[in-house]
Amino acid sequence: MRYNLCWKVKRTVPTECPNFKPDPYTGDYPNYHCAVYHIETIIEERSMRFEKAEELDKFRANAPSSCFDFRMIEIH
Repeated sequence: MRYNLCWKVKRTVPTECPNFKPDPYTGDYPNYHCAVYHIETIIEERSMRFEKAEELDKFRANAPSSCFDFRMIEIH
């Protein structure tokens, strides 16, 4: 019997400062940068197929904390 493991991965990625936009009249950008580090959290869905349940369990046990919501599906 084969198994399909599905899970979610949470990633934090940098984003642009919402205030760092060109002046609508001149097209120039501001001379300063924001002191705030802007980020966005992204959640991706992943999956992988395993031939043995033991392989699946080992993979899941070694997953980093950013991986969560594991679901196992048996494939006949």
